[in-house]
Amino acid sequence: MKTLVRLGQNAILAAFALCIFFPLYITLMTSFKSSGEVYDRPLALPETFLFSNYATAWFDGKIGDYFLNSVIVTGLSLAGILAFGGMAAYSLSKSAFVFGKWLYPVFLIGIMIPIQVYMVPLYLLVSRLGLGDSHTGLILCYISMKMSFAVFIITGFFRTISREIVQAAEIDGCSEFGLLWHIYVPMARPAFATVAILAVVQIWNDVVLPLLFLRGNELKTIPVGLINFRGEFMSDYSLLFAGVVISSIPLLVLYSFLQKWFVRGLTTGAVKG
Repeated sequence: MKTLVRLGQNAILAAFALCIFFPLYITLMTSFKSSGEVYDRPLALPETFLFSNYATAWFDGKIGDYFLNSVIVTGLSLAGILAFGGMAAYSLSKSAFVFGKWLYPVFLIGIMIPIQVYMVPLYLLVSRLGLGDSHTGLILCYISMKMSFAVFIITGFFRTISREIVQAAEIDGCSEFGLLWHIYVPMARPAFATVAILAVVQIWNDVVLPLLFLRGNELKTIPVGLINFRGEFMSDYSLLFAGVVISSIPLLVLYSFLQKWFVRGLTTGAVKG
């Protein structure tokens, strides 16, 4: 009986893995095919791996420009989220901070409100500040939107740090900034890694805000750029899939470097906090 149960579980897991890897296989193989092969042999390996598809997508399709815009927006947004979120979490995790227990639920409200509720007021605010159609306005929106989640995860992790370690550093004359930089941040690397991975994935793949704020093609990020790319090369799926593969590479690289901290950050920070 146990053998049958185990075989059933393995069959379910294998089917689940196939559902995940089959679209990835199709995407990757299609990106190396010619236009004729995409229609004639959609599931087969390419007869010749056409790496020129990537060069064409990068230069002629302007994927390189969209890619650079996404790197700028995502990188600066992430830096702001981690910096401001870390400082806010440090204050909220300190028992001496009188208003901490009142401000912490306020931050959590931001997680519960969907973007559709405040999309119009957000657009009006950014436009009236003169930050519409700019990376600056988009970056500030991302920082403010992701702060709630960052504070939630990092505060929970900061509260698990041993008080004895902090007191020893204070006796040695460590300042508040020194405590944050030398004690809290190194010990909370899993929390920062968790926030970094989830924030980057959401910002990098976001279509709504760039489509709402950015009008000029020279400012558009890669998800919006792929929409334009699809319109320009609608019949050439090999180039379109090459653009999709290019857009996914940074996320794979980031996760490969930070994956060992990811689960620890979610379980320790969220559960104990």
